[in-house]
Amino acid sequence: MEPEKGTLLICCGAIAREIVTVVEHNGWDSLHVQCLPAHLHGTPRKIPEAVREKIHASRDRFDDILVLYSDCGTGGQLDKVLREEGVERIGGAHCYEMLAGRKAFSKIMEDEPGSFFLTGFLARNFERLVMKGLGAHSG
Repeated sequence: MEPEKGTLLICCGAIAREIVTVVEHNGWDSLHVQCLPAHLHGTPRKIPEAVREKIHASRDRFDDILVLYSDCGTGGQLDKVLREEGVERIGGAHCYEMLAGRKAFSKIMEDEPGSFFLTGFLARNFERLVMKGLGAHSG
């Protein structure tokens, strides 16, 4: 397969719609979005190796690869994998920081510790991911 020109953005499926919207809205045709399954958001220990697999499967097809994950609960393991693979990621501890911006996120966390961030993905899957996931579902 001939390499595609441009940059691959590997991101979490939980923020896929938001990332695709930004890329399309700005006409960034050289950016190609590929998302890992959103359910990994709930099992962060699986994120590093899933990202590594996507890098290996894609490295020869793109000029560059960037990872649009924050640490997302991997305890530094994602950064370890990315150092080994020579790939960069966005900063931050949570994808919510990426969506809000570092300064706004820090202010929210300072003003409202313990805030719950509701993305479109979480809103669409609230019953399954939040209520059942926390054991709060009665049915």
